[in-house]
Amino acid sequence: MNKDKFRQNSESLVCDEHQKHRQKAIEKKKKKLKRKRSLRRHLQEKMLKEKIKKEYEDTEIDDEVDSAEKKTAGQTTRENTEDRLYTLQRQNAMSHSEIKALLQR
Repeated sequence: MNKDKFRQNSESLVCDEHQKHRQKAIEKKKKKLKRKRSLRRHLQEKMLKEKIKKEYEDTEIDDEVDSAEKKTAGQTTRENTEDRLYTLQRQNAMSHSEIKALLQR
């Protein structure tokens, strides 16, 4: 009887130790997973910020290029208009005001 009681107590102690060890392992895994998730979230946010920053910079560069192209295109258009105006005047096909009206169309 005494031996059976001792055996039950020792088995319950072993079982309790096993449960404690198991619980610690589960908590450790949870912490590790939580760190992993927070790191992943942090990296995703960082990547998103970099992507937005790069798109913004690309947009600024595109805007600068577009404005530069517009300036040169405007100059080219104006030069072409002046050339056509001069050509028409030289041919004396129309008066100056008629030529300007045609060019504005």
